[in-house]
Amino acid sequence: MPPVYVWTLEGHTAPEVDGADTYESEFSYELSGETHRMSTEIPEGLVDYYESRPRHDGEWGRYASDPHDRFSMLATANYFEQVGETTGEKANHAMRFVQSLEYTRDEIGAGISQYTAYPVETMESTEGDCEDTTVLLAELLDAMNLGSVVLAFYDQQHMALGVLGADSISGQSYQYEGDSYYYAETTAPGWRIGEVPDRLQGASPEIFPIHDSPVLNTGWNARRAIDDDRPFWEFGLEVIAVNNGRAVARDVTVDVTVEQRNGEVFDQGQVEIGQVAPNAGVGRGYTALEAYDGEMRLTFQTVENGQLQDRGTSRWVSPE
Repeated sequence: MPPVYVWTLEGHTAPEVDGADTYESEFSYELSGETHRMSTEIPEGLVDYYESRPRHDGEWGRYASDPHDRFSMLATANYFEQVGETTGEKANHAMRFVQSLEYTRDEIGAGISQYTAYPVETMESTEGDCEDTTVLLAELLDAMNLGSVVLAFYDQQHMALGVLGADSISGQSYQYEGDSYYYAETTAPGWRIGEVPDRLQGASPEIFPIHDSPVLNTGWNARRAIDDDRPFWEFGLEVIAVNNGRAVARDVTVDVTVEQRNGEVFDQGQVEIGQVAPNAGVGRGYTALEAYDGEMRLTFQTVENGQLQDRGTSRWVSPE
């Protein structure tokens, strides 16, 4: 006979996008004397997901490596692949599209900031600073299997993208691990790949790889069975850390909190996950204390190498 459950809590932090309403935007840009017009549709649930994600100062791969926006990026990049014949043409179409977005300065100030938007956020808002547009272009190029690196000009407080060289690309390039990456300006219209603004002529950027980061999501499964052999004030919980990125996640832990409606923390602890390979998940069991007075919910904070990478919250449940 299957167990009878008093209550269950199951969930995850991955975005819910099936059947969701969408944000629709219209764009236009010019290249080689021709005006191109296109539209995008982004699920509202996807935007909500990225707005709730932690920010990572200087770790741009965390933004461009998250795969949950892959369909939206592929749909946009498909237009550039249709209108461009060579690698250089496709990349220039993507760059001109990004250049058509409104350039903004965030609240922290001009240039390289402490707050970077995820590509979907930049697409939905149709605006961004040099970090936001650089990360967006990197992901659009990646959707076309074109490599890139971040070019950080710290002295000039500016960021641009380096596009992996091809026969159809020329101009200013920078060497990184034996390959040539060509300058791509993302904030001002009119530039082509390989063309560098005057104020950056002769400047040497720091170069960072961009698609080599883990991307963590969290899942949970908690339930109280009538015939559970634990004491009545305890319940079993499985916590799962899933790595959707392209690099190994190391030293992963999940902080678990049992919270009551009045905001009081009834119980809290930490689940040791350890290492999580790309495209894999690791689950661990945990025993928590059940709130005995009113409703409760679970909150989760997933940490990798001491930095917050994901957070989630269960629904409310009445354990009484």
